[in-house]
Amino acid sequence: DKQKEKLLKEFLSKLASSDIKEVEDLIDLEQTIDTFVKSIEVEL
Repeated sequence: DKQKEKLLKEFLSKLASSDIKEVEDLIDLEQTIDTFVKSIEVEL
């Protein structure tokens, strides 16, 4: 559970610091979200 908490914090800080100026930034963000969701699903 600590691992999940760590992942969530990393994810949120990535989200907060991400500058969305271009479509590519949005795609990067989507990939980050996908990776995050998958890593949480693995934990469950």
